[in-house]
Amino acid sequence: MTKDIEPLDCLVYLALRSFDGPKGCFPSLQQIAAKAQLSVNSIKKSLAKLKEKNWINSSCAGKGHYTYYTFLKDNPFEPFSYEFLNTTELSPLAKSYLICDQCDMFKNSETEGALSKTALDISEDINMPLRTVYKCEKELKDKGILKIVKAQKAMDLAGCKQEVRIFDFSKYFQAIAYILRHQQDQLNKHDQEIKDVQKDITEIKKVIEMRADTVHNRQFEKDVIQAISLLSKQVAELKKKNK
Repeated sequence: MTKDIEPLDCLVYLALRSFDGPKGCFPSLQQIAAKAQLSVNSIKKSLAKLKEKNWINSSCAGKGHYTYYTFLKDNPFEPFSYEFLNTTELSPLAKSYLICDQCDMFKNSETEGALSKTALDISEDINMPLRTVYKCEKELKDKGILKIVKAQKAMDLAGCKQEVRIFDFSKYFQAIAYILRHQQDQLNKHDQEIKDVQKDITEIKKVIEMRADTVHNRQFEKDVIQAISLLSKQVAELKKKNK
């Protein structure tokens, strides 16, 4: 997903995107640098790469000739809180590691994510040197954000137990962002279930109308009406969950 750019470029991308609003996105280089906690030169290099790889576009506009940024790709990262971007408790490298890894984590609780990958796999997947991966993971372990455990059953090709990386979202200010995303996913799921059930009801009603004048199908009609009643109850229950 992010192999065409490096993790720090992903951090700059999110820092830039945090300035996007109803009137567009036009922060100064100094503002982006402060948000990403990187030097202005680093910001310039990342913005050039993001533009080259078609992640963003930029143009000059306005009386002050400020730079106006537009985003050419949907945000591939899960929501990251402003608190996360603003914290000085984590280095920019550690932040970039989390940004690139979180989208591949599976959630085993409201505040924890797990990643079944080796450090080498992570290095290849997020385009980060292996020694930098180890450096980031040491920082995260020291902060109590990351713990690495051996899987109970899963084995690698060498017959050794696979490593599972457990991340505590609440320790890096992502618990609220994840919970909101999880709640939205649940609402979307319920909405789709309601649409599916309502579609079933519509199809059954069409069948009833087609056979309403057939005397031999009275029992069929009763069965169908009962099915509609059950489906209608399901819709009502799903709508209650969405409130």
